Amino acid sequence: DQLRARYSEIFRPDAFGELRLQLHRRHQLKRLQALSEGAALERALHRLRRARARFAAWPIDGATDAVSRAPIEDSFETVRHGLQRTYERGRKQWLAAADGKGSTAKWSREARHLSSQLLVLSSSWPAVLEATAASCNSLALVLADDQASAALEQIVTNETEVLVTEAERTALTALVATNRAEYRQVAATLGARIYMEPSELFIARMAAYWDARSQ
Repeated sequence: DQLRARYSEIFRPDAFGELRLQLHRRHQLKRLQALSEGAALERALHRLRRARARFAAWPIDGATDAVSRAPIEDSFETVRHGLQRTYERGRKQWLAAADGKGSTAKWSREARHLSSQLLVLSSSWPAVLEATAASCNSLALVLADDQASAALEQIVTNETEVLVTEAERTALTALVATNRAEYRQVAATLGARIYMEPSELFIARMAAYWDARSQ
């Protein structure tokens, strides 16, 4: 749909229509298989219930109830380790992407995680951290689009049950290549803005924002 909309001046409105129907049916089938095989829904619910139980057991700073865990302090040290780990993982994927390696899926996931963590910390400097979190989310979306484009190319090239004409295959291959080159350029720019700092400097800057909040 994105390709058809972007290149609407080149293709007829019904271009790739039959292929789109096939891809939609394939998507629905894959979803049904994922939900029916391996009890995916039950596993997800189980994990959510366990997570809620863990969160409910976390005592906050100053709590007096008899819980074995130490209270969570209102301190940057409480979040330092998790934030640094997320940043380092994303930076590793950014560096790998610069060398033509790494995993788009992993980098997208780490960018989303960093976006969520920065939003939690954003009260220390909203103008800066909310904008950085938005950039992380934009990076994750671009990487997801790149991953989807690669998947589309693999489907129309390798899956014989998806019927596509040679003209459609040639056109899609060319358009996907063009789009992916643009996605990679955007990802490289956003990645450099987000992950240029070594993790120690990034964490020191976040700690400084936190300390300034209390003043």
